[in-house]
Order: sequence, then C-alpha cells, then structure tokens
Amino acid sequence: MWRFISHYNMSPTGYNGPAALPSFYDTFGANDLRRGQVYKYTNGPSNRFNHQNVGFLIGQQYDLTSSSDTPLKDRTGAPLAFTRQVSLIEIGANLEVTGLRPMKYAPDFTNNASGATDNDMVHFRLPDVLLMKAEAILRGGTGTTAGSYGSTPLALVNAIRTDASRSAGALTSMDLNTLYAERGRELYLENWRRQDMVRFGKYLGPIEQGPTSSDAKYLIFPIPNQQLAVNSNLTQNPGY
Repeated sequence: MWRFISHYNMSPTGYNGPAALPSFYDTFGANDLRRGQVYKYTNGPSNRFNHQNVGFLIGQQYDLTSSSDTPLKDRTGAPLAFTRQVSLIEIGANLEVTGLRPMKYAPDFTNNASGATDNDMVHFRLPDVLLMKAEAILRGGTGTTAGSYGSTPLALVNAIRTDASRSAGALTSMDLNTLYAERGRELYLENWRRQDMVRFGKYLGPIEQGPTSSDAKYLIFPIPNQQLAVNSNLTQNPGY
C-alpha cells in the first residue's frame, strides 16, 4: 500500500496515488495519533535511520532514508509539500502535491531495492471486533463482559480510542452515527467502508461531488453477463 501512496520523488518512490479529503482528516482530534506521527522502529530492517512519518502526510516531505532528512522537491522542482485541499479533478502541477496522502502503516523497506513491498495486508484486527460488538449492542444485542474492554458500546469504543497507540481521548456518548464515524477513523484503507455505508444507510446519500441521492440499485452489484449466459437459473439484479 505504501508504494501506491508515496510520491514519485519520495524515498522509496511510489505512484503518487490517492489523497484523503480534508473533511475526513478534520474528524480526527488534534491529539489523535492516527492523524499522524513519527513511527519509531524498534529494530533496523525497515528503515536504517529509525523513523518514518505515518498517518496523513501533509506539508513539506523529507528524504527519510538519509541521515540528513533532506527536503524533497516534486518533479517540477518545487518543494514537495502536500496541501490540504483537493478537487475531484486536478490537472497540471497540482497533481504533484494536492491532497493529504494517507500513509496508514509504516512501510517495510526490507526488499525495497528489488521493487518488492514486504508489508502484510491487514484484514482483521481486534479493534474491528470491538467495534462490531459495540454496533451489535447498539442494534439491540445484549452486552457481555469482554475482559478489560468493557461491556457497553461506549466502553468498547473508548478502549480503542484511549489505547496508548492512539491517545484519541474518551468519548462521552455513543450512538450509531458516532460509531459509524469511529469505524471510519479506525478502519480507513482497510476495505470496509462500502459495507459500512450500506449497513448504516449512508451509501445512497448525496456527496460533495454528487449533490443528489443515488439509485437504490447500486446497493448491490450487477451479475456479470458471462455468468448470466452460462446459467439460465440466474436473473439479473433489478435496475441493470
């Protein structure tokens, strides 16, 4: 993932991929370490100078693979400084630096020289389990004790937020909308958001670049024509 996010001129290099919207970045508290921090390695294989910025990359970027932390430039020769604002369509030099870059996990550079990435993909984590339990209780389930994590939705979410690796601070109340927002902060870039949006009734609503609601057919995908052609028992989903 980090190679997909990194700018062409960052060390190690990348593809200058997606950017995050400032409206999402601003949902993180100022002290929330998920927003951005310097990750300190406890051993040497990932970065020989023992540090790497993670979270959302904003502002001037530096060469973190050298001891001098040299300020980087983009391909036009201008400072490589990522900006907050990003539009749906960006052209020209704006493509180099517009938008916050979401570097969620510290890169593993072990085999960087060969062009390989050694990071494992994250699929399931304990915080997701706690968030699922909190949601189940909010939707009518019965709470049970869970070790030191608590038995109420608020306690379960705060167990995540107040962990030393986040330091986000405790919330004072919990409902489904608050939980939905917390799932976004905790699980971004882990491929859960579409399912969450459908489940919480948010997927069809208007967005910044689409002010009108979407057709309900988009809650499910169409069945591929190749499958319809070979299986007469299949019927295309409504609207396709």
